[in-house]
Amino acid sequence: MAKQVGIIKLKGTIGDLNFYNTKNAGSLARKAGGGFNKDQKKKPVRTMENASEFGRCSKTKKAFKMALAPFLCVRKDGELHGRMVQLFTRIKDQDRINSRGKRSVGPGLDTPRGRQLLQDFQFTPYCNVMETLAASGDFDFTSRRLHITNFDMKNVQFPAGATHLALT
Repeated sequence: MAKQVGIIKLKGTIGDLNFYNTKNAGSLARKAGGGFNKDQKKKPVRTMENASEFGRCSKTKKAFKMALAPFLCVRKDGELHGRMVQLFTRIKDQDRINSRGKRSVGPGLDTPRGRQLLQDFQFTPYCNVMETLAASGDFDFTSRRLHITNFDMKNVQFPAGATHLALT
C-alpha cells in the first residue's frame, strides 16, 4: 500500500487510485478495485455463500459490541469495527461442522483455535492491558473469570498522558 509523503494531501479517487486518510498511518493511496469479476457474475453461488456467512458474522459482531457498549463508550477507535469483523470472520472459518455458506461463529467458538482467537483479541492494540499491569492473566471460559497473578501496583506502567486506570 502506497503512502503519501508530499505536501498535497488528496482524498477520493483519481483514475484507478483511491486516496484516503487513516488515524494511525496518515494519508494513503491504493489501487481502486473490489468490483465483481467475470467468474463471480457467472457463478453467483460463491458470492451468495460469502454474503450469507458475512451477514452472520456481522450480526454476531453487532451483538458482541452491544454487550460491551458500557465498557467501550468512552473509547474512540475508528478501526475497532473492522478488526472485530475480521476476528469473527476468522472464528467462523474454524467452523468444521457446517458446509460453506452455512458456517457461523458459534461452532467456530467451540473449537480451541476459535476460543484462542477471541482470547487473543486486543481491544486496545496500542495499549496492552496485561503489559500495562505488568502481570500475568488467564481467562477461564467455563467460569468466565479472569485470574490475574503477579500483580504489584509498583510495577504498573501507565501509558503516556494517562490520568486514570480503571478495570471493570
